[in-house]
Amino acid sequence: MTDSTDNDRRNMFKEAVRNVESCAELVIKQLEGEERNAQLKELKTVMQEYCDLDNNWRLEKRTISEIEKSLTEECNINNIDEMYANLRKKQIETDPRKHEWYLNLEKKIKEWMRTDDPDCDIMSTEMTHSLLDPFTKLQMKDPVKNTCCGHSYERVTILAILQSKKEMRCPVVGCRYQGYFNENHLEDDREMLRQLKHLEVN
Repeated sequence: MTDSTDNDRRNMFKEAVRNVESCAELVIKQLEGEERNAQLKELKTVMQEYCDLDNNWRLEKRTISEIEKSLTEECNINNIDEMYANLRKKQIETDPRKHEWYLNLEKKIKEWMRTDDPDCDIMSTEMTHSLLDPFTKLQMKDPVKNTCCGHSYERVTILAILQSKKEMRCPVVGCRYQGYFNENHLEDDREMLRQLKHLEVN
């Protein structure tokens, strides 16, 4: 694994972690009660998945490093698979909830909850749809709204999917609209965009 690969991985995860944290802050500012708790739970699950990926990457690197140290010119190349399997068995899988990313998210959520102002005029009690794109599970940057059901998606993602499918059902779990929609049913979600821009300013 090259240094370039390591750097690319770190940068990719750094951006993903920032997106989850930003979305968590927005959820705390905009939502309350059960809806807020549900969104935060979803974000924590996403963060755990990122932590699992990072833990697995570290285990892979450690395993490959151990194999490289053990290899000699006389070593039978056919033994590598066996060596890999034995080394992985000896390594203990790490709990993603103990990963620094997850612990930092928990800490920040507690801080944001303490400083949350319930009287903030930007809070919208009518905001009932998810702040995450249902496909990528990341905070939306350029949201469009489905006029059939009111749910929102990231513009680039949904348009790419509709190019191949032409029409589809809303992917949001629990959506009451069971019909099909297409690109003509999408419009700019200006309210969501306003909320996202407010978060960037703050």
